[in-house]
Amino acid sequence: MKIKRPESKKSIFQVLIDEIQIPSIWLWKWSEKDYKKSLELNIDGYMVNFYFLLDKFSQDEKLKDRQWPMRGRVIIFIKNLDKIFVDGLKNPAGKNSQLVAEKIYNIYKITLDKVVSYSRWVTNLPSILDGIPTSFGEMFGNEKLILSKTHVHWREGNDEFKPFQPKIKKTKGKINPVFKSKNLLTVEKWQKVRNFTNGDISILNSEIEELLRIKSKAIWREKRIAVIETAALMEVIIRNKVHKALEKQGQSKTKIECFNEEAGFSTLLNLLLPLILTRNEVKKYKKHIDNLDKLRKIRNNIMHRNIKNENINEEHIILAINSAIKIIQILNKKFI
Repeated sequence: MKIKRPESKKSIFQVLIDEIQIPSIWLWKWSEKDYKKSLELNIDGYMVNFYFLLDKFSQDEKLKDRQWPMRGRVIIFIKNLDKIFVDGLKNPAGKNSQLVAEKIYNIYKITLDKVVSYSRWVTNLPSILDGIPTSFGEMFGNEKLILSKTHVHWREGNDEFKPFQPKIKKTKGKINPVFKSKNLLTVEKWQKVRNFTNGDISILNSEIEELLRIKSKAIWREKRIAVIETAALMEVIIRNKVHKALEKQGQSKTKIECFNEEAGFSTLLNLLLPLILTRNEVKKYKKHIDNLDKLRKIRNNIMHRNIKNENINEEHIILAINSAIKIIQILNKKFI
């Protein structure tokens, strides 16, 4: 591929990040010529070109109308005035190699974010999804994968590309807690799933299925979304159950409608929910109500203070969702 580069009398260095994972974006009726057109970006003062890569299996046959490129290419242009960057490229065993590797990886991740956000803004397409980026270890050779290859190359001017194999500080390989043995599907756990499908599956209603889906989001670090969705769902569920309880008590439709308009999540959770439970049930489920109340406060902080994802305690969300499931179960028994 012919690489476009900015006009300059200064020597230009190019960093090629090739065959890397990209966002999930479906294409319609692209030709091979279209794949050669880059998206030009300015990332942290560097000119960056992004390309979709035509998969190798499609290069010798007629392209289908609907295409899903799995890999991409990013090219970064660096002027020789950027001495630390140039030194890190030329001296992969030197003190700046780690710094440059981290810089390259950061530019790559920002590029993917910009590709998604710009495309969503301009096209308003619902088919554009965030992807999982190539990891730092895979990109620079720390992770020995089955199909591992060198992803990063560099060159000066029009010279041949050379692999960039920096001396990376060795870190102890940490397994994502999600993939520790206690969180994997064992033969015994699979048997439990099989047994469940052969029994009474009515306990798993659509509300609980939705909470399980939301809990997965929280575990995969979509904590803000998980908080907001859980609070919204439980507010609706509790409101509907309280509505039924008031109808059973013979309250007028006018009073019920007035309550529906004025009662917020805090009132529903801390005042009205305990009123429709027995004294023993309130005592038994108090910790679950408290967990949901903590989630409500986090939701308020997101809405009013715009707290960031990293400032939210994941454990609080998981406890609250588990408590929400318990509350749904007791309410469904009492108010069908």
